[in-house]
Amino acid sequence: MDVQELLRRSGGPVTRDRIGDDLAALGLGPGDTVMFHTRLSAIGYVPGGPQTVIDALLDVVGPTGTLMVSCGWNDAPPYDFTTWPGDWQDALRAHHPAYDPDLSEAEHTNGRLPEALRRRPGAVRSRHPDASLAAL
Repeated sequence: MDVQELLRRSGGPVTRDRIGDDLAALGLGPGDTVMFHTRLSAIGYVPGGPQTVIDALLDVVGPTGTLMVSCGWNDAPPYDFTTWPGDWQDALRAHHPAYDPDLSEAEHTNGRLPEALRRRPGAVRSRHPDASLAAL
């Protein structure tokens, strides 16, 4: 979707203050724990992208609140690799990097927000490779 369409649908830029005001109007506030999942295009044109959304959420929940996202693992081995020829399976087992919560990227199909939160200073990520969560 192009920027003009996003701006039209959202009635102009969706700023940090606007997001924060909308979230507060929904009842979110200081100290809340919020698990979120969204596409940026569902919000509209957000100047600053994922960082703006995360900053707005942090503004609302404050220093005692928690943000959480589902990350998954972008480079996980394919589930069906056990159906591959034996030498291919051996190569995958020998050379595929192990899941590392600090380095392994969030699943790209989860959108840009999980990876942005995962990379934030102070964020922590669970150790489950397939169903990892990041929190801040």
